[in-house]
Amino acid sequence: MTPLTEGLALHIGLNEIDPRSYDGWNGRLDAGENDALAMAELTESLGYETTTLLSHQATAEAVLEAIRDAADRIPVNGIVVITYAGHGGQFEDLGDDEEDRRDETWLLYDREVLDDEIRDALSFFRAGVRVVVLSDSCHSGTVVRGVYERAYEDLPEVRAAYHRVAATLPTRSRTRGTGASGPRLRGAPVEVQRRVLRKHRDQYVEIRRSVPRDATPSASLILLSGCQDNQESMEIDGHGVFTAALLDHFERPEPNQTYRSLHTSISREMPPTQSPGLLTLGPAWQALVEQTPFEIQPPTTSPSPDAGAHVPSPQPEPTWRFEVDVAEQLSSPERLGRLTIEYRP
Repeated sequence: MTPLTEGLALHIGLNEIDPRSYDGWNGRLDAGENDALAMAELTESLGYETTTLLSHQATAEAVLEAIRDAADRIPVNGIVVITYAGHGGQFEDLGDDEEDRRDETWLLYDREVLDDEIRDALSFFRAGVRVVVLSDSCHSGTVVRGVYERAYEDLPEVRAAYHRVAATLPTRSRTRGTGASGPRLRGAPVEVQRRVLRKHRDQYVEIRRSVPRDATPSASLILLSGCQDNQESMEIDGHGVFTAALLDHFERPEPNQTYRSLHTSISREMPPTQSPGLLTLGPAWQALVEQTPFEIQPPTTSPSPDAGAHVPSPQPEPTWRFEVDVAEQLSSPERLGRLTIEYRP
């Protein structure tokens, strides 16, 4: 096995998926690969050994194997950065064991990877290792994308916010995309998810059944996500909006920037339809959350043996609210109501 420096990065970016695995849907995006390449350039400049998997390279087997390989190779006190730019999805009631159970997924080239599989792969990292995961993808629930598309079309504040954030990095076009500047949502449409699950249900039920559900990470993990589970992430002007904001703030750092302050800064300027998440898992390590983002050198203090620490996302007071009727958008008549989108400057 090849000796490794103390920083390892894996960047996954998809502009398309195999329609044979998604009931004819190719999930076309323009900026997934671009995000992965931009993040690869960033981590390489910081001294990481970097692996990039783009579109057809990013199969479920390749991605999970790359994560497990990183777990085998990274030394204690090392750091691993994993980024994903592509479609996210949710399967409802996959296991038939809980009525409201949902499995979040990454839509990789040949199939969807369940959150249980990702959690299991991350559990292979040893204690003392730092793992930072960035996911610029959607996890939309029962509210379909039409609500967010309407917000983009009807509210100039939303349109301006998306363009303002993503356009800060207009020169970072490195891929063979279509060059479209219009918005695309990084979430599988509900009807596509239903067709995929209807056609491949036995496969996904077996995958979920075969993966340990109680895997506990030994490493200290920071998870940064582009939006909340009930929201959609947007890409526009050549980048995912979350990734563009992260790159921009990293290149123009505030004094004493930390993971927490980076998350706060991004959250303040994101459009009202996206509220980035910050979560920690595994042994609590306060010094890690307060460390300079992506710094290879470990903090001087050690992690606590107490697992399960949670870092809540800051929630500034909204300055205005946008409400739409979502009765026709929901699959269950008893769940009729209104969707409220809050703008947090």
